[in-house]
Amino acid sequence: MYKLISFCVVIALSGFLMSGCAQTTNKTDSSSVPRKGNYAATHVPGYHERGGTRANKNFSVGIVTNMTSEVKFKTKGDPNVKSCKDFARLRYPQTDMLASCNLALSNANLIPRNRVVSLYHRGILHQNLDNLALARLDYTAALKLNPQFADAMLALAGLDFIDAHFDRVLETTQAALQLQPENPAYGHYLQGYAYEKQMQFQKARLSYQQALAIKPKWRAVRERKALIDRNWPSKSEDR
Repeated sequence: MYKLISFCVVIALSGFLMSGCAQTTNKTDSSSVPRKGNYAATHVPGYHERGGTRANKNFSVGIVTNMTSEVKFKTKGDPNVKSCKDFARLRYPQTDMLASCNLALSNANLIPRNRVVSLYHRGILHQNLDNLALARLDYTAALKLNPQFADAMLALAGLDFIDAHFDRVLETTQAALQLQPENPAYGHYLQGYAYEKQMQFQKARLSYQQALAIKPKWRAVRERKALIDRNWPSKSEDR
């Protein structure tokens, strides 16, 4: 009798543990594409592999794409437009995620606003996949449809920064900030970094201060400003 009871207890515990493992596995699978927020590295296929290639790129790429993808839009009525936006928020997406954007843009009846934002979000996807030329084409197409789309202007400025066209960065960010983008802190950050690259440190400090006034906890900006404060005090001359 004692052996029978022990055997039953072992079977019951084994079943419980297997059930728990199954539930844990299901939770991980269901959260592979979270609905919003910054996505956990372990839940994104290929994250670590793409992270390795990313480290060899211009240091600013990750920050640029991360900031541009914070822009929020209302995309009700078309599931592909919504999926395109959600995938654009992944810092390390997969190539097949472009399909949702392509499907949305292939819809001849897509309303103009959704076409603009789908081009913009596909551009972000391309940029996160290191397809910078394709990203530029999509941002430019979005701006052609809506010349007042300030955040697409900032996205282009981010690409210009990667290509070291700092004069163009300053010109584009100034125009975009006048149009009140949804993410003005990113524009001030790009301005500051471009000024810093041109060794105009006082202007860089001011731009970083403007970015931090909007996003006080933005670590990258705080570190860049601290570097300027340490090496070029406010009373010192620029180059």
